[in-house]
Amino acid sequence: MLIGAMMFVAGVGTMVAPQEGKEAHPGPALDTLIPKQFGDWMEEPGGIVKVVDPQLQDVLDADYSQVVNRFYINPERYLIMISVAYGSGSGPLQLHKPETCYSGDGFTVLRTSASRLTTRFGEIPVRRLLTRKGPREEQVMYWLRVGDQAVPAWQSKLVELAYLVTGRTADGLIFRISSIDRDPSRAQQLQSQFIEQLLGTITPAERRHLSGLGDLK
Repeated sequence: MLIGAMMFVAGVGTMVAPQEGKEAHPGPALDTLIPKQFGDWMEEPGGIVKVVDPQLQDVLDADYSQVVNRFYINPERYLIMISVAYGSGSGPLQLHKPETCYSGDGFTVLRTSASRLTTRFGEIPVRRLLTRKGPREEQVMYWLRVGDQAVPAWQSKLVELAYLVTGRTADGLIFRISSIDRDPSRAQQLQSQFIEQLLGTITPAERRHLSGLGDLK
């Protein structure tokens, strides 16, 4: 089983390994890459609720090179929160998954499921959470990008290991979007619209950086 696992990792490594000589870099600045207004959405400075982020600042500084937290509203004043964290370096990636973050902030994770978000640029493997803290019910969706592609949460460490097998290190990004909403269907619909409009606003290179997706299919 061990030999088989290593052969599988090596095989994945040949698919996801960066080009020869490619070095880790800090990546584009998320603060300017992610527009503050696009489609039906515009930034709501300051927000009116807390973005879940129980990590201490020194932990964030150690594990991520960039973190962006923002609130957006549409003309109907529907509120969406995003938290995007990027890490790149010579050591292992530390992508803190929202299941742990929400639990650490006193939320109960009531449901979690794997899904795929369909966009006109391709599909993104995502994870959806239903969380609750007192009267606050928050619908959460997130994805992980490791190296050149977005991967299911359970596969992220395996893909990172494939890079290490080839003598390379992978950069990584976690994109989390959430809504305080007791209607999961409405939350999913508006979150999907938000992501579709965001990805359609930025350049192909920026789209690959955020989601692993490139040009139109």
